[in-house]
Amino acid sequence: VRAELDTALEVAQACLRTAKESDDRQPLSLAHRLVGQTLCMSGALTAARGHLEQAVALDSGPRSDKVASLVHGGGHRLMAPAFLAQVLWMQGFPDRALALAKDGVTEADAHYGAFAVTANLFFLGWIYGWRGDYAALTKLAERMQRLASEHEISEWATTGGLFPDWPVLALGDAGDAAVLAKERLEPVREQSGIMTPFKLGLVAEALAKGGDGAALEVIDEALALTEQGERWSESDLLRIKGDVLLAQNASSAEECFHQALYIAREQGARSWELRATTALARLWWGNGKRKEARELLVPIYGSFTEGFDTADLKEAKVLLERFS
Repeated sequence: VRAELDTALEVAQACLRTAKESDDRQPLSLAHRLVGQTLCMSGALTAARGHLEQAVALDSGPRSDKVASLVHGGGHRLMAPAFLAQVLWMQGFPDRALALAKDGVTEADAHYGAFAVTANLFFLGWIYGWRGDYAALTKLAERMQRLASEHEISEWATTGGLFPDWPVLALGDAGDAAVLAKERLEPVREQSGIMTPFKLGLVAEALAKGGDGAALEVIDEALALTEQGERWSESDLLRIKGDVLLAQNASSAEECFHQALYIAREQGARSWELRATTALARLWWGNGKRKEARELLVPIYGSFTEGFDTADLKEAKVLLERFS
């Protein structure tokens, strides 16, 4: 949670070594989840998926959840599919990710308490936000806040504190988005820890829409944090930096898009690759490199087999139709 991922991975691997000495599937499932979630946040998506899928396969269901009262207020077993959903989204399976995250909320409602429900709502919220389903995200955020208030749960409400603001930051009037981004900047910095780089990226993007010169400083701050090890959103942060530089007519924007593409491909993060490719293709099209723009965008769009109702794939489709 503090984003000390190198140390977290050492501890998680120690847990896995210990769990392997036992014949008990549940601790082994938990240990694989700990390793997998840490690798996920580090951007090692393929390795993370392997551990998380093992965690899910080893689990025997809620009735076997021996440590339910000790971890996450019950329902620790739901954290493996929750993190697996994040990995699947980044790898380019937005529908599978959504279904898995929704199942987590359903099971938490059926078998566990408010803390577990709120935790799974948190993970589902990220999927909604990434898909661009802001109506669903707004409804979810309202439920999270209600549960957090009724049961005095601060952890998930604080961590997911940007959910009510995300629709405005992403789609709101440029002026309103920039004003809200300024208001949220210091709280995001103060919370620090995991997911701070991505949250700073949302703030920077909104500042840029409003023409605020602080956008570049904020996105550079976010990228500096990824150098400490939390690299899962690094590609999209570079894409945002490219957009910020492009708005300032800086020639270095294209290089940021290329860097974003390289990192996304290296991590196997097709969803981030799609965003970076769309940004670069749009730039090339505007610069008269029309054939190159189409040839760049067609393969990545064609690699998707689901999620065609998501904002990113809709945007790419509109561009491809224009390119045709």
